Parts: sequence; C-alpha cells; structure tokens
Amino acid sequence: PSPSPSLGPSPSRSPSLNLNPNPWTMRRSLGRALVGRRPAAAAQPRRYLNLHEFQSKALLARFGVPVQPGRAAMTGVTGRMVAEELLEQDETSEFVVKAQIHAGGRGKGDFTNGFRGGVHMARLPGEVHQLCDAMLGQRLVTKQTGPEGELCSAGLVPRQGGIAS
Repeated sequence: PSPSPSLGPSPSRSPSLNLNPNPWTMRRSLGRALVGRRPAAAAQPRRYLNLHEFQSKALLARFGVPVQPGRAAMTGVTGRMVAEELLEQDETSEFVVKAQIHAGGRGKGDFTNGFRGGVHMARLPGEVHQLCDAMLGQRLVTKQTGPEGELCSAGLVPRQGGIAS
C-alpha cells in the first residue's frame, strides 16, 4: 500500500501548531502555521455586526429593556405615519428625526444635497415628512465617513425624551 499524500507536517511534529481546545487560539495558531508569520500588530479589527440605532432598539425592546418609543422610516410618508401613531399615544409628543448611518457625528454632519445635520427636532407629522424627504436617499458626510459620506437609507423617528438637567 502506498502512503497517503501529505498535507503538511503532522500536528505532533509541528512546533507552531497549538492544539488548545479554545477555538480562537486554535484558529490563530493554525493561521500562523499556514502563513508562517503573525499578523501585523497595528491591523484594524474587522466589524462583523453593524446595527443601526433602530435595529438595536428593537432588539433591546424584544428582551424587555425599556427604550424610547419610535420606529424606522424608509420614506417621508412612513415618517409621517410613525409620527401620527406616536401622537395617538401621547398628544404632547415632539419628535426627533435621526439619519441612520454606520458612523458617529450624525448631528454635526452635512448632506451632499446641502441639508445640514442628521438629527432634527419636529413638532408636527408634516415636519417629520419634510425632514425624512430631505435626508433619505442622500449621502451624509461626517468626520467619521470621509468626504464621500455614507448613504442614508433609513431614519429613526422616536418621540423626544425628556432631558434631565
């Protein structure tokens, strides 16, 4: 019988392969054994879970964590509908319209269409509609996005929370 083809040194002969049962340690040591070097220390970690604020709030609410009432709006019309629903619950509501992008500094950012700021206050559903129309489908440029900005495809319309002084 002929010997089976070898796929490299066996784990018992390889000094750099760690057989620790920890999956992260095994992955790291296997990567070093295959590549032959450690990754650069200055390498940026990859992000595998990018949630918008409205997605995070829905997830928290699902598990019983109290969150500010509100929903996402993908168009100006849905923004108006969300504001009207919130008004039915509380007639003294004021609203916040927040652009949803994966970057910080939304309130200080500028849209490429000239509209300023990704966080605005509104008192009426019609104002929410206008703000959503001005933001959605546009690119928001902040200090964290770079000059190309990031496309705003959703807006969060929560009821304004009281600000404690």
